[in-house]
Amino acid sequence: MKKTVVTFLSCLLLTIGISAKVWTPESIPVAHLADRERYVCNPEGILSQDATDRIDAMMRNVEDSTGIQALIAVVSEIEPNDCFEFAHQLGEKNGVGTSTSDNGLVILLCTSERCIQFATGYGVEGLLPDALCRRIQEQYMNPHFRNDDWDKGMTEGAMAVERVLLDPENAIGSQYDDSSQDDAGILTLVLLFLGCPSLVAWLTWRSKHRCPNCRKTKLERKNRVFMYRKNGIRYYSSFYECSNCHHQLTRTEQEYENNGSNSGGMPGGMVGGIGGGSGHIGGHYGGGHFGGGGAGSRF
Repeated sequence: MKKTVVTFLSCLLLTIGISAKVWTPESIPVAHLADRERYVCNPEGILSQDATDRIDAMMRNVEDSTGIQALIAVVSEIEPNDCFEFAHQLGEKNGVGTSTSDNGLVILLCTSERCIQFATGYGVEGLLPDALCRRIQEQYMNPHFRNDDWDKGMTEGAMAVERVLLDPENAIGSQYDDSSQDDAGILTLVLLFLGCPSLVAWLTWRSKHRCPNCRKTKLERKNRVFMYRKNGIRYYSSFYECSNCHHQLTRTEQEYENNGSNSGGMPGGMVGGIGGGSGHIGGHYGGGHFGGGGAGSRF
């Protein structure tokens, strides 16, 4: 009898230990690295296979159409338990997006923290500004999450994100627009009076100079050091400091050499997620960086 009780308690403790797995940005198994067709990290099986397959297909379509890379993580416990910090660390540590465009997107669902968090690279902030991220969460995801319907909330949220990224002008200008928000109002004015080329240039400048700490566009490059040259591209280590809060960061930046010697082909390794050569099924991310873009909410 005593042996039976001890065995039962051991199994119970083991079960609790497994179910209470606490994930860090380093420990989450990144599905895309094993299979280029997968983007959803679902190590605890919180999402059904059908929901995972549907979201993977949507994010594959987004990358094939726009080059934007996504990493979606669905877990129960996280450390650090701040969803904003965790999502940004997850994107930064895995280099989601390409190093030339910083066009990465991380979507984190943490069921125990009751939070959904979007983190955007510098090159995606203009397409998914903070107000729009929150609007998608509140309109398409959180109503289902409040009922613990993780499948429905994640698939409908992914569908909304896919529509915005594939057709940003019409999506932002129609049901996703929130004219009460400053970012949306500024985007509309710039689009109307300066046109799309100026809009793209302004968004690129804004995202590059936006401080991840105070979120003001006060980042200034103080120094740049040449590191090496590869495939007609020069790599630099650039040091930035925010003139508002004095936050400091270092970025790896690239610059094409304009010497006329390139054949015009795409340099190897510049487009993330395309996978390896023949016979390789694993994908890869391209070294993108994350600032303070995105938004989160609790349900």
